[in-house]
Amino acid sequence: MCDTFVVPPKSSKDHCWIFGKNSDREPNEAQSVVDIPAQEHAVGSVLNCTYRSVPQARFTNRIILSKPFWMWGAEMGVNEQGVAIGNEAVFTKIPLNKENTGLTGMDMLRIALERSNSAENALDCILEHLHNFGQDACGGYQNRNFFYHNSFLIADAEKAFVLETAGKLWAIEYVKGARSISNGLSIGNNYNELAPDAIDFAKKKKWIKPHEDFNWAKAFSSSFMSWASSCKVRQIQSTSQAQQAHFDLHHGINLLSSHHDDEDFQAYKATTKDICMHATGVLCPNQTVGSMLAFLKPRTNSSVWVTNTSNPCLSVFKPLYFYDKSELPLQPTQSADNSIWWQAEKLHRLLLSGKIEEPHFQHIIQDIAKTRDTIHHQAIGHDILVKQGLMSPVSATRFAFQSYQNHLKDWLQWANQSPQKRLVYPPLYSFFWKKQGKSVGL
Repeated sequence: MCDTFVVPPKSSKDHCWIFGKNSDREPNEAQSVVDIPAQEHAVGSVLNCTYRSVPQARFTNRIILSKPFWMWGAEMGVNEQGVAIGNEAVFTKIPLNKENTGLTGMDMLRIALERSNSAENALDCILEHLHNFGQDACGGYQNRNFFYHNSFLIADAEKAFVLETAGKLWAIEYVKGARSISNGLSIGNNYNELAPDAIDFAKKKKWIKPHEDFNWAKAFSSSFMSWASSCKVRQIQSTSQAQQAHFDLHHGINLLSSHHDDEDFQAYKATTKDICMHATGVLCPNQTVGSMLAFLKPRTNSSVWVTNTSNPCLSVFKPLYFYDKSELPLQPTQSADNSIWWQAEKLHRLLLSGKIEEPHFQHIIQDIAKTRDTIHHQAIGHDILVKQGLMSPVSATRFAFQSYQNHLKDWLQWANQSPQKRLVYPPLYSFFWKKQGKSVGL
């Protein structure tokens, strides 16, 4: 489950397209942030993606990605040309063979970022690979039965598009204002382009009635899975927040950190209605494992803000730039290690466990909120200096990561030394997190 949004320049405080996404996946599926340089490849070489290979391009762009640690493809990313893409799992009536013969949506996303110099090029690139290779590929980590189709939100400094797929069929919407996508088809009869055989296919399947106006989402959506994911609820929330005037980094952070009922939010009661998703068990098995915000500008002038940790409501967004090579911390692995992702996860799970006594719990939560606001304000100030040429991008990135990591050590020590109480959360919730922790050494 995921949510992706864009805000147009007319609504942006920085007068540029703003892109944002939360990646909601299995709780133990650590997410890596990587900075991959531009490269030249040998003529006729092969690119090995997650499950299959495709022909390699001669030249590829520098890209900043947030991706599952084990997968070739990425959940979201930005390239040096100022193109950003986020993808979503969508559930349609077209069955998948579940043979892992195709590309994942995340593979297509990364391929498009590596090879495109505009949103329009990226759109064409995804459609080409969808047509040539299909998307019969497992998107799950430990859940090896998790297959789905994909939608994409693609933007650059000038344009944005929504691309939704069902098998090798597709619909495209040209984005004009604030727009978000979630885990369901959302293009109705307002499509700007459509796969040539989409309407005939739906008619043959009797998914539309005779003489009925064609509605892409109505014709191809799997209604049960779309309902179960609460995608419409989250999309309404994200669209509403993305429509705020003078949208800036703070608005983006608040959007990606929001819960369906923020005033009375408690993690053990979390549902799939939350944009910042917290796993609770069978009914809500996913959590937000990585978040990204990007301010899209031509060439190498974009800035990319990442959490590199789960649960954005408890995390700090740190800036990355294309001016210099990013200094990134240790990448996470499959079990608890010294990476920033897993160290933050130790804290998050202590705070979500219900074991820390009041008022110690509230004191830690309040200190995290106050500190993350302080670091964000400082990082924004440094961002201005970077754009004025008065501070090096590496220094701005290093400051944000080091500040967060220093406080993270203090919060972990505080949480571990706080008085413990007997579990008061529902047994199934506690069992779920105990099992998750045991399997990764937490």
